[in-house]
Amino acid sequence: MKERDWRTLIHNISNGNCILVLGPDVAKVKANGALKPLAEILANDFAAEVERERKVLDRNDLALTAQLYAEISSESDLQLDTADFYQKDQPTETPVYEALASLPFRFIVNATPDRELIKAKEKLGLPYLVDWYNFRGKKVDMAKWSDKNKPLIYYLYGCTDVPESLVISEKQLLEFLVSVISKDPPIHSNILSEFSNNERCFLFLGFGFRNWYLRILLYVLLGLKGRKNERTSRSFALEEIVPGNGSETFEHICFLFGKDLNVDFSDMPVENFIKELRGRFAEQAGSNGEATTQDASAIEAPDDAPSVFISYASEDKDRAMALRDKLKNGGLNPWFDKDGLRGGDDWERMLEKTIKDVDYFVVLQSNALAARETSVVFKEVRHALQRQQEFRFGISFIMPVKIDECELMDELANLHTLDLIDLEQADLLIKDIRRDQQRRKK
Repeated sequence: MKERDWRTLIHNISNGNCILVLGPDVAKVKANGALKPLAEILANDFAAEVERERKVLDRNDLALTAQLYAEISSESDLQLDTADFYQKDQPTETPVYEALASLPFRFIVNATPDRELIKAKEKLGLPYLVDWYNFRGKKVDMAKWSDKNKPLIYYLYGCTDVPESLVISEKQLLEFLVSVISKDPPIHSNILSEFSNNERCFLFLGFGFRNWYLRILLYVLLGLKGRKNERTSRSFALEEIVPGNGSETFEHICFLFGKDLNVDFSDMPVENFIKELRGRFAEQAGSNGEATTQDASAIEAPDDAPSVFISYASEDKDRAMALRDKLKNGGLNPWFDKDGLRGGDDWERMLEKTIKDVDYFVVLQSNALAARETSVVFKEVRHALQRQQEFRFGISFIMPVKIDECELMDELANLHTLDLIDLEQADLLIKDIRRDQQRRKK
């Protein structure tokens, strides 16, 4: 990964905008001197039972071996045996999970029933919430996310505490897909809203994009039927590419899927990636290495983040600073006169250059500004109006924001003014900027 990719990813994780998706290739144990996914170990166990009666073409294919095992035993036995397998203390590479557990992911989707992340959270004494999907519909829906300070670990393929919810065999995978697509039962709206939120990005670790059913599932969860993906933040996927094992086809899948969903694929080993990610968080958080969400003032925006000039009357500095922090948390790059440098030739040159260089100009309209006869804000607005003339029709540059019930500037009367008297609604401004960014790319 490039340096700017690391920077973008760490920024989005710090702000709670990155959804971690764990696939079956992450939980690994040492077998015969090599690391092997838990899913393959389970597949081998099923294959050993099946081979007493018939040949198994692919002993590492869990869906296949599970289907064959269910045919010689029962579906109930399959799910109970799977639950027992994942609930055992497996000799997994726990440092991998402890590193992941310590990072400030707000929403984690586990596409496998293993409990390794939960065990790591408990070992580190970190709080968490758990929920799951039951494709059979026999579940009191939770997903209330009552405590936003606790990350939610969502088991997409069911929970080992409820064996009948587990999705393991080929038949169960098909039934699961039908249930998700037909919304019978539906995935909770809180979960779907996270997937469909265009402000979110994803970090896929060992997800298994080579599997057709996972690509269909992701397409459905993102709500892409009949509409173009408008996700602005880059997502990242760590996928192992095995030479000679359909690698050319898989690389083609990565190209098409990556382009359509703004996903960058890497074949960097997951273990190495997690180690480096954790190390970079430790460096950024300080010598104690605690990976906690940073103050907005310390967060660096991604290189490709839209830059936003904030123009405000001096009386409104506190509210301007609050808006700056919200824009930073939203992945934007606000330009803010935090040192109060106003007046002088240096400022004049900096002012003109900055307004020419930024992507957007936000002016805070307030009672304080309305009472003024003179203000540097008026000068900033004049420069911004000149810059606005350089854009084609329909493209926004100046974005007036009302933070009081006040008289608005005559110069901006023809522009839509956003009501942000409640600064908690700053997401509306971020969404307007993101939408305009999409228009500029067309």
